This record gives sequence, C-alpha cells and structure tokens, in this order.
Amino acid sequence: MTPTIWVFTIALPAVLLLGYGAAKLQRTVMQEAVWTGFLGGVAASAAVWFWQLVLVRLLPLDVFTPIASAAGRAFLIAALPEEGVKLCLLLLLARTVVRFGDSRETILTSLGVSIGFAAMKDAALLLYPLTTAGPNDVTLTTGLAALLRIASAMPLHGITGLAMGALVALACRSVRMSLPLLIPALLVPVAMHAGYDFVLTLFQHDLALFWTIRTLPLVMVTSVLLSIVLCNLTIRRGSQFQYAEPLRRTGRAGALGLFMVIISLTPLAMLPTRSIASTGWELWLFCVVPLILGIDLVLTARRRSGSS
Repeated sequence: MTPTIWVFTIALPAVLLLGYGAAKLQRTVMQEAVWTGFLGGVAASAAVWFWQLVLVRLLPLDVFTPIASAAGRAFLIAALPEEGVKLCLLLLLARTVVRFGDSRETILTSLGVSIGFAAMKDAALLLYPLTTAGPNDVTLTTGLAALLRIASAMPLHGITGLAMGALVALACRSVRMSLPLLIPALLVPVAMHAGYDFVLTLFQHDLALFWTIRTLPLVMVTSVLLSIVLCNLTIRRGSQFQYAEPLRRTGRAGALGLFMVIISLTPLAMLPTRSIASTGWELWLFCVVPLILGIDLVLTARRRSGSS
C-alpha cells in the first residue's frame, strides 16, 4: 500500500476528527486521558478482532436469509462486541485518568478511544484485504466494499465515539455514576454501528444489491447529526461541572470548520450536478461527515463570538 492511501484513509481523518473534538470541546488533545484512550483503543481493536473470528465460527449465520444473516453479522459480530469493548474501556478511563464529571474531557477521551480503535482496524484492512464469502461462493477480496469500509470506518467510529462519550458524560454528572444512563451509552452507538455494517454486509452477501450501499450517506448523516445533538446537550447540561481551564480561541474553531467544509465540497464541485445526483453517491459518503462537522464548528464559533 502506498503512503498516500495510509494518509487519506487513516491519518487525515484521524487528525480532522481529533481537531474537531478539541475545537468543539475547547480542550487540547495533548492530554493523558486522550492518548491513553487512543492506545487503549488500538489494543482493544486487536483483542476484538480475535474475538470476532471466534464468533464467526460459532454462530451459523450463513444458514439464514441474506437479510437475517447480514443483520446478525452487523449486530452480533460487529457492532455489539466493538462498541461494548469501547464502552468498557471508556468507563475504566472515566474512573482513572479522566477528571470525573468533566463532560468535555469525557467526550474527547471517548473520541480518542474510537479513533485508536478505527486506526488499528483500518490498518488491518489495508494490510490484509477484506475477504468475505457470499451465498453463491462469491468472494470479495478487494474492491468497492473493502474500500468503502476502509474509507468510512474512521468517520463511523468517530461518530459513535462522540455519541458514547456524550451519554457517558451524562451518566457521570453526579458524584456517583448512573448505571441506568449507561444503557443508552451502549445501545445508541450499537444502533449506529449496526446500521452501517448491515448495509455493507448485505451488499457483500449479494453483489446484485448495489442499491443498499447507496443508502450509506443517509445512515452517516443521521448518525452524525444525532451525535452532534447529544454532544451539545451534554455540554449545556454539564457546564456547571466543568473544571476551570483556559478556553481555546474561538477563531481556531471557525477556521478549522471552514477548512473542513472546503475540503468536503471541493470533490463535489469537480463533478457535474447530474453526476453527483446519479453516480456521485460515493463522494457524498466520503464528504458528508467532515462537511457536517465543519458546519457545526463554524456555527459553534459564531455562537461563542456572540456570547462573549
């Protein structure tokens, strides 16, 4: 694999997501909790990968219909183990290295965990291309589905990390962690992750179902908007529990947001309108997450400027 592929599938998305988190939450990524979470996410990804190999052999999902099999793989093999391990790691960090009750630091640490997890997962897919056998002995060793997973896995994990961090932070608003509030901290990221994996897995089962992956941009849009709403809600409700820390400059958030908007719209601007509407859905998939996050940063910077 060329260095360019590594940069555009792992390094650049990771930097943009961490930059978004730091700018929105007015924290710095150079914190022990964030990088401990990142390294923990890398280790957790390797552990979950072995566990998933065991689950694939133990669960006879191939005997079911393509839809049932894809749903089982998406939920039982992909979403639940991965998000469950990430949640356990985040809870451990919330009790050890994260300042308890600091909503912003909790969300940023969760983002670090998810990015570390996704970086390891993407690296594994680049080094060992995806191989999946379909119902008619169709084997997809490389190609569209593998590239889509590699290119969109980092944004997907970043989105679920934001949602999980926001919900865990809500559970940590009081002196003691609220266990009932931890249930949505697992279920919401699992639902986002399962919806994403279901679409791709169903396509891998039957390559004729090309229309299924055309819904991926819609899945990503829904997930990222929900994550932003949860983060905004958590920041507002947890403001009284924040630890005193110098706020980052509002201009930096606005500049980063504008940069993310520009790099998201540039590929779309290079295609005719008809191409974007008919065959440019792949670009929408790759551009929609940084586009929405960039717009959110611009709006966040404007709100801060208005309130200061």
